[in-house]
Order: sequence, then C-alpha cells, then structure tokens
Amino acid sequence: MRLQVRVIEARNIPAMDLNGLSDPYVKIQLGRQKFKTKVVKKSLNPQWGEEFGFRVDDLNEELVVCVLDEDKYFNDDFVGQLRVPVSKVFDSEDKSIGPCWYSLQPKNKKSKNKDCGMLSSVSG
Repeated sequence: MRLQVRVIEARNIPAMDLNGLSDPYVKIQLGRQKFKTKVVKKSLNPQWGEEFGFRVDDLNEELVVCVLDEDKYFNDDFVGQLRVPVSKVFDSEDKSIGPCWYSLQPKNKKSKNKDCGMLSSVSG
C-alpha cells in the first residue's frame, strides 16, 4: 500500500529566532522512512506545497509530522508535532483525509510553549 502526504502550509508558528520570526521546515516519518520539506526563511506562516510518498507495511503505525526551526549554528528548534494513525487514513471512506488544519502539539506536557501553530496537509 502507498500513502501520499502533501504538506501544504502552516500558520501562527511561534517565533523561535531573535528577529521575531522562524525558519520552519517539516520532517515526516513513517517507520524508518523519512522526508523533509524545504526551509522557508523568516516566516511564521510558511507555505511548502510538497508531496511525499510512503510505503505502508503496518496499519498500526503512526505518521509523525514535526515542524522545526532551522538554526545555522545550534541544533534546530522543535516547534510542534502531530501524529496521525495510518489506519485513520485507510479506514476513511475514500481512503483520504482531505485538506484540513491540525493543531501542532508540544513535545511533551511540560513544554512551556503550548500554542505551537497549525499545519495544513492532505493524506491519502
């Protein structure tokens, strides 16, 4: 089975840099398969419009989508994430989750930043 994921855009990404902006990109992982979007410089509302294809071996896996802020000299900053069970896509009537907005979640419950922005993507 194949899973196509389209990363469209994000909005209201928190500012991670001193200039009050971020340099966001998205990392997507399903099992051992990983992809990364291009970096959008100096934006809190980035647009990517990129599509990635995954091979699905196990419907119990989760698609993990992380938004990060690229840093030139330090480790990239974690912005927010979402997890989508693969079964949710394949159990839907048309085997697709249409374009919709997902709230990005912090890394854990202790995270200071609770509002991580929103991400729009399509899976199917």
